[in-house]
Amino acid sequence: ANRLIKLNQKYQQIMFLTFTTPIIKQTYRCLIDWFLKDSTNFYDHPNIDLPWWFGMMCFSYSIGGLMSHFGITEKCRMSCKNSKIFPYETYSCCLIFVVGPLCFAADYLNLTNASIFHILDRFFACFTAILESTRIICMFYCVHQYTSFFNCIAFSCAIGCFIQSQNAQSNYDRENFIFWHNAWHTYPLITSVLVIIDQRLLTKQKLEASPSSSSSVNSLVPSRDRQKLT
Repeated sequence: ANRLIKLNQKYQQIMFLTFTTPIIKQTYRCLIDWFLKDSTNFYDHPNIDLPWWFGMMCFSYSIGGLMSHFGITEKCRMSCKNSKIFPYETYSCCLIFVVGPLCFAADYLNLTNASIFHILDRFFACFTAILESTRIICMFYCVHQYTSFFNCIAFSCAIGCFIQSQNAQSNYDRENFIFWHNAWHTYPLITSVLVIIDQRLLTKQKLEASPSSSSSVNSLVPSRDRQKLT
């Protein structure tokens, strides 16, 4: 009986490998081909005339990096520095000096050309997408709950816009590609607005409503003056 059980387990393992190995190999091959592709579907396409504002939108990541650097609360920075969770400064500099210029060089200057910028832009886009999802999780306890909620929604919508832009590119659809790719590039601007709202309105209201804030203010007033006030 034990021998039959072992034979059955080996048979199931062989069948599993037989069916999954080709799928794994094909998936790996597709990922490698996609990552190392030095051109887009619009390669050498004669009818692509990108508007100037399409190129300017590529630098939205640099704007998002600036807002991430100057707009993030000190509480977020200190909490993540102490626990060594997320490198806010490094991530901001990467957006400002790497992702923004790479996006401009790949998507605007070399959209119809074969260039290594496409490979670099693809790599950093995936890398920063992983970092951004990590940043949203790390900031959950540092910002207002509404900020975290809308940030998650904006990030999900941005991924959906990117997928739509890739589909439009596969179908050689210039108009939809411009629309969806610009929608994908608006994500850093949306997060910048969320940071401003969180800093100026939500966090201030939360501090004013919390009992600890009133007690901290009273602690700054001398006891003799507090007696006069009461």
